[in-house]
Amino acid sequence: MKRSGLIISSLALVFGTTRGARAEGDGVLVYGSVDKKIRQVVAAAVADGVRRQAWDPRDVEFSGDETDKITACLALPKPWGCVGPILNRKGFVKLVTVNVRRETTTRLELTAQFLIGDGVPVVVRRWCEACKNDVAIVDTVGEIMTAAQDKLPRAGVPVSPPKGATALALSSIPSGARASVDHRLVGTTDLVVAVTSGPHTVTLEHPDFEPVTQSVTAEDGKATPVAITLKTRTHPDTSVVPGPRAPSRVLPVSLIGVGATALIGGIVAVAMDEDPAPRGTDHHATYSDTGPLGAGMIAGGVIAGGVGLVLLLRAHRGTDSATMGASRATPIVFADRSGGGVGWVGHF
Repeated sequence: MKRSGLIISSLALVFGTTRGARAEGDGVLVYGSVDKKIRQVVAAAVADGVRRQAWDPRDVEFSGDETDKITACLALPKPWGCVGPILNRKGFVKLVTVNVRRETTTRLELTAQFLIGDGVPVVVRRWCEACKNDVAIVDTVGEIMTAAQDKLPRAGVPVSPPKGATALALSSIPSGARASVDHRLVGTTDLVVAVTSGPHTVTLEHPDFEPVTQSVTAEDGKATPVAITLKTRTHPDTSVVPGPRAPSRVLPVSLIGVGATALIGGIVAVAMDEDPAPRGTDHHATYSDTGPLGAGMIAGGVIAGGVGLVLLLRAHRGTDSATMGASRATPIVFADRSGGGVGWVGHF
């Protein structure tokens, strides 16, 4: 028993985060009664496997006392409450441990425990029957990851830290903002993120609001609230370029309507025009001289309608001219004593 205890205390191959970086990561702890080379192979294979499950394994060491404490806690139904203070100091959000035990010369037993929050850990055990090389060990670790993958957090799904852990409770108005802590994406608001105690940088991003970056200090053993109200963007998103705006058709249609009304009124006025009778004949004392007024209304109606028609045609061709170039055609409006008209001269 004494020899076994020394072996366990002597190993701490862990992939996690350094204390000085203050960036959260996930840990991989490999221990057991096998030589160091085998433990290194297992640790590398497990780190690669959890990385495929969207974990973030980093490189740091546990002391012998910390390793003994963690392995003792693993016997509890819910070990996170026991190992949480150690992992919190290291900045770990999740942890997987692998106990590698040699049963025979060529047979190894690998028992993995995935600790995710304060729930019951996921435990998977596999045997490496003909463990004579690194390939066989890596294959066995692959079997462990395959068996555990359905129970592990999916990519992008944040894991809530246990009660009593140091954390940041991130919330925003409105919710649904992409949240990053110390430049590492942790999920979308609202959520609680396990961190190390001390200063951190929180960034919230939302497509419809201005990004916000704020410095916060996490209190040891508490979930520090960080509530941020997002501000609406003051400038449009330059990544979307609006297309050409079609000219308004209100003015052209109005001019055509006015012109048509004036033209009809002018024709009526001309038709009602009365000329004075010759002198010495029986004639009316009064007569309606509406001819000049009618002629003016006809001329004005033709001009207004012509201008309106030109503007309407330009509005109709406005979008095409933005991409095909300016038209070579030129509109004309004419009027004389005998009448008037609207035309279009140029190349079509």
